[in-house]
Amino acid sequence: MASIIYVDNEPQAIDRTLLVLEAAGHDVQPCGDGAAALEAFSDSSAQLVLAALDLGDMDATALCRALRQQPRSCLTPVVIVASDHQPDQIIEVLSNGADDVIRRPYADDALVATIADALDKTAVRVRQGAALRDPDLFIGSYEIITDLGSGSFSTVYHAIDRANDGDVALKVFDTAKYEPLSVSFNACFLREAYEMSKLDHPNIVKLLDFGKHQTSFYMVMEFIRGQSLDALVRQGGVLDEENLILLAYQVTLAYECLEQHNAVHRDIKPDNIMIAENGDVKLTDFGLAKQQDDSSLTQVHHQFMGTPNFVAPEQIQGRRDIDVRCDIYSLGATLFFCATMALPFAAEGIVETLANNMSEDLPALVDVAPDISREFSDVVVHMLMKEPEDRCTPAELKASLLQLMER
Repeated sequence: MASIIYVDNEPQAIDRTLLVLEAAGHDVQPCGDGAAALEAFSDSSAQLVLAALDLGDMDATALCRALRQQPRSCLTPVVIVASDHQPDQIIEVLSNGADDVIRRPYADDALVATIADALDKTAVRVRQGAALRDPDLFIGSYEIITDLGSGSFSTVYHAIDRANDGDVALKVFDTAKYEPLSVSFNACFLREAYEMSKLDHPNIVKLLDFGKHQTSFYMVMEFIRGQSLDALVRQGGVLDEENLILLAYQVTLAYECLEQHNAVHRDIKPDNIMIAENGDVKLTDFGLAKQQDDSSLTQVHHQFMGTPNFVAPEQIQGRRDIDVRCDIYSLGATLFFCATMALPFAAEGIVETLANNMSEDLPALVDVAPDISREFSDVVVHMLMKEPEDRCTPAELKASLLQLMER
């Protein structure tokens, strides 16, 4: 097993962690602060550093920074133990080179698994450096297989996680394109990735890992075998009412998860809804996601963010008090597209499309799609109200959809 330096200043936490790691076969050297850990590292062959976030004079952030500046320890995995109420400190330590964070309270087996995963990924990076494979095809332990598509700021690849030979979707951000924005992309990316990592729901694509490779940031997500809703509709035609209701219901279940975590997606559209081969619906691409009480992106960018045909009016206005009801609106516009194959609020240019979105109401589905019932059409109209307070909540939408499913 591994030689580990464990840094903490809480006696009870030290005793428990030593028991857990030694029972797993690891050789553990405890240290009381960051300075002692650095000294211990220089005199040992440690393969991993496990550190509590708060360490007194030399905290975990300073420890990570020091380790990453030394050639001997620049690749040594660093796992941080923290609490959920320390988000700013977590973002800071990740931006200074920590590999992973395990949040208290945690189960003993979760700690053992996190350490094993960090060690495995480091071993892959080391093997990669000596392997004959083209190093340009690797980002961390992830080997790029094929390009799945590009957007304005990122490219998504099908990749293999060589730490466990599993398929993943690897999203790599073009940092250079963010430079014109007066924003610390480093902090914004890590904050959004950290918040997304908390979302664990069958209708949300799971974030598995995130980090920085050379000058590029990346996210690693579960690989979905299937296609986007946009591709499904454009290839197969309009969806019937039964499938529209099932689609909306599964997305609404994901919205309930977002609401519980005080999160908003902000870019719901057919391209960002995946339909798996087994029929499961999954939200993806949380690149514009935000915490409901965090207006940093809107404040700093001073620009509209979203997709004109599907974005909610309050986002166009740049309001900072948006909540999940903006995603309800975007789902309503998505359902309109799926039922008609007509882009909502379409116009010649982006400005005209946004103006239509702000001022015009879409026709009721019952009037433009003859196979749609009045009851379902009314639900979609309720979702597309211009004022957020006039729209249904996720709970209300879920109840309405259940009623329609039980007819």
